[in-house]
Amino acid sequence: MNNRSLLARIVTTTTATLIMTAIISGVLAFFGSHHQSRELFDEYLENMAIALSEMDIKPQSYYQVSDESGLWIDVFTTPNHELNAIPAGFSSRTIDGEHFYLYHLIDNGKSIIIRQPLDGQNELATISAMHSLLPILVVSVMLMLVLPLMIWWCFRPVRQTTKAISHRQPHDLSPLDLNHFPKEILPFAIAMNGLLDKAKHDIDTQKRFIADASHELRSPLTAISLQVQRLHNQTDLDKIKTGLAKLTDTIAKNQKLIDELLTLARLNASTISDTPTSMANAIKDAVGFLLPIIHDKHITIDTDIEADFVVNVAPTPLLQLIKNLLQNATLYTQTGGNISISLGQKLPAGATPVIGQGNNSPKSKKILQIHDSGQGIAPSDYQKVFEPFVRLSDSNRSDTSDSNGTGLGLAMVRAVCEQAHVDMYFAKSVLGGLAVNLVF
Repeated sequence: MNNRSLLARIVTTTTATLIMTAIISGVLAFFGSHHQSRELFDEYLENMAIALSEMDIKPQSYYQVSDESGLWIDVFTTPNHELNAIPAGFSSRTIDGEHFYLYHLIDNGKSIIIRQPLDGQNELATISAMHSLLPILVVSVMLMLVLPLMIWWCFRPVRQTTKAISHRQPHDLSPLDLNHFPKEILPFAIAMNGLLDKAKHDIDTQKRFIADASHELRSPLTAISLQVQRLHNQTDLDKIKTGLAKLTDTIAKNQKLIDELLTLARLNASTISDTPTSMANAIKDAVGFLLPIIHDKHITIDTDIEADFVVNVAPTPLLQLIKNLLQNATLYTQTGGNISISLGQKLPAGATPVIGQGNNSPKSKKILQIHDSGQGIAPSDYQKVFEPFVRLSDSNRSDTSDSNGTGLGLAMVRAVCEQAHVDMYFAKSVLGGLAVNLVF
């Protein structure tokens, strides 16, 4: 893995930016100060020449000012003076083998030249420019030392949270403390809490499922053990045959229960692909599985599904979904009842979302509607029926009364819908029973 430190990247980027800014600012400040110093020197030379012109200075005088500025003053009136060839104004000349920067003022036939050694002037300008750089250098060095420490300190909540998580117990999925998280990292921490909450919910669901499965398997296995013990003590051949028939039926029911438990576990653990699948074929196959029950109860099934009704759900999970819904409708529909399967254009009035968030807009989605003439489900039981091992009795109450079902059918339906992002709505059917609406 190529995991780079965010802290190191921020410090490196900030320091590099700071150094570049300091260099650019220093260069600009240096040359700007140097230029201003030269302008001040020019103004100084000019003002001194003007001041001398207003004074009664003896002509043809030659003065050397021995101060730090190294100024030389030349005053003369003779036209043939050797310095008279220097033009008026500012210029640079070599006089007596030394380079000077000078100002020549001609006033009423009198010439005044104020000159300064060029090296000394450049040295003074450079010293002045260097003084202007000092604050920038001090601030830049302080920032380069302090800024990494400040950034490191700002990342302290992340380090503390990382340390706290690393010391957690394996099954501790409690949310992170968000009180001291910076705003920039807070969305990530909130998302992590959401993920922890989902993981905790899934683990709790799995624990409850395992506990329910253990409970459901314990009783029939005990019954099988007792049946086998009774058969050991039985000598009547007819009673042995009857006992074996009951034992075979019990084993078949338990085998069905185990198969459905494994199917539900696979659905919860896998991700359903979005393979385009014909709904008409899935309904045809599901009805074929249920034909013995349908014929036995003389139930009439009407289907009105277009051949090109295709949904993005893999064939096997889609068949599992439709088969369990039709099986549930068949089991709770009275003998001689009716079941209709159609492609709807809108949800029935009073439809209640039971799976999903109810965000699939019917205007842009496909709706599969399954109506039955059975006893229906009370709205208070809408969510309860999707719990594993919950079965509704004839009085429409949740219990575990004797039935051919295992109470896992609608749990598998919910698993498929959640994996395939299918919304489900329950409503009162026009046939008198339950209307199941699947929004794909």
